[in-house]
Amino acid sequence: MSKARLGKGDWIQAGMRALAMSGIGAVRAEALARTLQTTKGSFYWHFKDIKDFRQQILDGWQNSQADEIIRRIADHEPGIDRLRALVGLASEVRPTDLSVKAELAIREWARHDPEAAKRVAEVDTKRLDYLSEQFQVLGFSDRRFALDLYTNYLGFRMLSSTMDLDVAGHLEFVLSRLLDR
Repeated sequence: MSKARLGKGDWIQAGMRALAMSGIGAVRAEALARTLQTTKGSFYWHFKDIKDFRQQILDGWQNSQADEIIRRIADHEPGIDRLRALVGLASEVRPTDLSVKAELAIREWARHDPEAAKRVAEVDTKRLDYLSEQFQVLGFSDRRFALDLYTNYLGFRMLSSTMDLDVAGHLEFVLSRLLDR
């Protein structure tokens, strides 16, 4: 049945796609094996069980949505340059991108699953801490500056899934308004 040997990353990518398109209920070994045109044995070769698989999906999401983004802008000067680089990254992401759909699906999953909720909280905290550090460089020590920018980002991301919005343009406006205070 299988055409080529699948690696762990193939399964995680398929799981992330299923999660993004249909929610956590679609992240099942049998359904994913059908999608990948292989057997469930391949799944269990790479993962102990579905819980292990879902944990590894969360690991990948957590790394890509916090650590990887911070690494991408590390060459920018702290403060305004990094904040603007983050806003610029927002313009590269479209509402139809897997990462946007996956984040929305993971946030929905987190409403019902303590481990997913813990991971979302960790990503949110890491993002807010990073934003706070950038605002502190600019002399704004109140964490609410970071919270304002971040909640606007999340809100625009949610709205952009159903409306045609210039997320980066809106975030640049919010950032300029925050810095004008």
